Amino acid sequence: MQVVLEQDPVPIVKIMGAQLRRALTHPDILKTATSMRGSFALRSTTDPQQVTVALARDRMTLTRGIANDAGIIIHIDFRTNDSTKVDGRWRHPLFALKVAKLLKPPTPKWTDAAKRFWELVHAQSGMPGTVKLVCTDDDREYVMGDGHIDVEIYGAASNLVRLLNGSMVFMEGAYRGEIKILASLEHTAVLTEVSKKHMMGELGI
Repeated sequence: MQVVLEQDPVPIVKIMGAQLRRALTHPDILKTATSMRGSFALRSTTDPQQVTVALARDRMTLTRGIANDAGIIIHIDFRTNDSTKVDGRWRHPLFALKVAKLLKPPTPKWTDAAKRFWELVHAQSGMPGTVKLVCTDDDREYVMGDGHIDVEIYGAASNLVRLLNGSMVFMEGAYRGEIKILASLEHTAVLTEVSKKHMMGELGI
């Protein structure tokens, strides 16, 4: 299925496009998506951002704003993808269930997410040579790269997955206390920029 973004997409359209492309790598979600027809919209609960997703047999098109023909409107925190209300759910219950599945794909193991993240980002300019991840749930460690450890990142498995899977900006996660970091200012800046690119799908899926 092709995911198509509006011309000159705003950041939230890029972010949701990347998230949906990742979701479609799961065969069962791809099967669900190809069976869907119609449109749904996402309205942020924290700021004015809005996105409409229109589905056809082999295409998913994302545009800013809420289209008039949106069958359901989901009120959502784009940072966590948690929804608080769904307008139109009772008029389109099956469609709403399929949309919920599309927006909540299976969560990968944090170590698997780390492997894929490193494949995508390790060659970016200024990247640290070696990054150590520590899962605070069980103190398990995973090292990305080789040699002297330049950066250390600590967090619960759920937050490590969000960072590594393109759902968290590096410095914002540290500021919110969702992760703890030991890194130079230069590496902090680079990892923050790389995480933004990853979030918007600019480094691959």
